[in-house]
Amino acid sequence: MVRKADNNEWISNDDLKELGVDSEKSSRKENNDSGKSNKKKNYNSNQNKKYNKHNNNNKHNNNNKRNNQHRKNNKRNNQPSQNTNSPIPTLGEWGNIKEEDAKSREKIEEVRHNMSEEDISDKLSNIKVDLNNIEIFSDLNYNIKEENTDFILNSKPTYEVKLAQSAYIAHMKSLNFSEISSFTQSVGSEYSNLRRKYQIYFDKINTTSIGLDSFEDFIRITSMYDIPTLEFGIYNITFPGSTKFDITCGSCEKTMKNVEVDNSQLITVKDDKVYEHLNKNIRSITNEELMEDYSLLAKTKRVLLEESKIVVDLRVPSLKDHLELTASLNGNLTDEERTKIEDIAYILLHLDNMLIPDVIHLNETGELRYIPIEDTNKLVETINDLHVNDGKKMLEEILDQSKKYEINYAIKPFKCRHCGEMTDTAQIDITQLLFQHILQ
Repeated sequence: MVRKADNNEWISNDDLKELGVDSEKSSRKENNDSGKSNKKKNYNSNQNKKYNKHNNNNKHNNNNKRNNQHRKNNKRNNQPSQNTNSPIPTLGEWGNIKEEDAKSREKIEEVRHNMSEEDISDKLSNIKVDLNNIEIFSDLNYNIKEENTDFILNSKPTYEVKLAQSAYIAHMKSLNFSEISSFTQSVGSEYSNLRRKYQIYFDKINTTSIGLDSFEDFIRITSMYDIPTLEFGIYNITFPGSTKFDITCGSCEKTMKNVEVDNSQLITVKDDKVYEHLNKNIRSITNEELMEDYSLLAKTKRVLLEESKIVVDLRVPSLKDHLELTASLNGNLTDEERTKIEDIAYILLHLDNMLIPDVIHLNETGELRYIPIEDTNKLVETINDLHVNDGKKMLEEILDQSKKYEINYAIKPFKCRHCGEMTDTAQIDITQLLFQHILQ
């Protein structure tokens, strides 16, 4: 019988039949459905047992620990415990799993940090391998396998460099075989070769103090004059230790072969303010917003050219500026146009804006105002037609700007092996040194 919803009375089986409901048939159906449900539960339970049987012991023990903890919580809440054989974690278990995953990642990062401080390749080089007796572990966590591969192939520590004009710190990695091959087999236009070189330099940055995310950001915020610093970092980590040079004494003019110089001793800075800038200012920069206070790329210098009264805004060129100018030279230019641009390419690279006096307005009103030159051909023509003094003034300002916070590389004076006199300072072109070793 069934109880009515409105007056709490019972409905007889005969009344149900009159309403078209067969209570006996419904009861049989419910019993059948219940039987099917129990069979399905039993099947799932058996499948879960098979699943758990194939889990490794550690994972099995961890799951049991999490399930036991969950059952304790259920007892405290007076709730029925859930199926402990289920491979699907409960909400409480997910919290434990996430916590264990976090600990696992933390452990991997700790191992990575320790491995990076001491070169793992040194340890590997001292190990003798018996090819007939190699112990192989295949049942390892995927992340652990990846980390081992990374440690072996990328195990050399990074080398920190401070980019004086760009105002950030970069940690450089060593070149690998494919990258060295790319340098030695450069083919294509000047633009494509330059872009590929800058791309490799970006790829060799392990981390930065400001968190660079993309190649486009890299070329936008990096000064062209900081490239030697990046190259020195790459050189010092790819060819660590010391470098041998052939040096000729300025006094006795005899050559000393294979003079060994520690790489770290090649860095020279002429101005003490540069050291303060590197060690105080740049060290404190942690994001791009702070970087703009000290980066020379964020500033322009306005210069008046006295002879013509033309005003120029000079900039420190970024890698992006360099690439764009190089691309324009590889564009659809006539030979004559290309030659004109190449002759003043150095100036164009540093020129942010050029303003010429509006002489018509000056003649009519007596007031001086300026007009920007926006057409490239007109800009090239104006630069080429500048008075000699104006051209010289502009080049001096450009040179002064490019050398601000300059870092040089040189072999410091030492006693000559032959005559005992002190040698002269020998300047080193770090770009040439890097590629010389790459090509050897």
